[in-house]
Amino acid sequence: MNIHKILENPRFRLERMEPAGEEAMREFRSKAPDNLPVKYLHFMQATDGAKGNIPYDSGYIEIWPVEETLDKQAGYGNADSLAGFFAFATDGEGRDFLFDLREEDGAAVYSVPHEQPEPDNLEHIAPSFSQFLEHIAMTGGGA
Repeated sequence: MNIHKILENPRFRLERMEPAGEEAMREFRSKAPDNLPVKYLHFMQATDGAKGNIPYDSGYIEIWPVEETLDKQAGYGNADSLAGFFAFATDGEGRDFLFDLREEDGAAVYSVPHEQPEPDNLEHIAPSFSQFLEHIAMTGGGA
């Protein structure tokens, strides 16, 4: 689904931020993994972060702005902790949302306790970022 259609859906009520600036996106792309989901990048260009209620366990999400996201990667994507995963959001209650970037095609969304970022603690949330956002829109999640 088109990111703009999701954002324009009246049932998608996350509080959105201003679009990410071109320079911020250029900097982010130069430092972030090459295989981040395209829909995630489009989302960040349209709204540099978002927050509000969601239909998942914690009931809340805060998608980090691009300028903060790379700083929040400590503990993720390295040989010591969840190699191949990339954090992009938090639930504000101690769990982070991550992309599984180990496959070349697609990036499933998972959550994991921030203090215990280990494979045994991963919880599968959605097969893709698009489906993650669509589910939020279908259930009327929002601020």
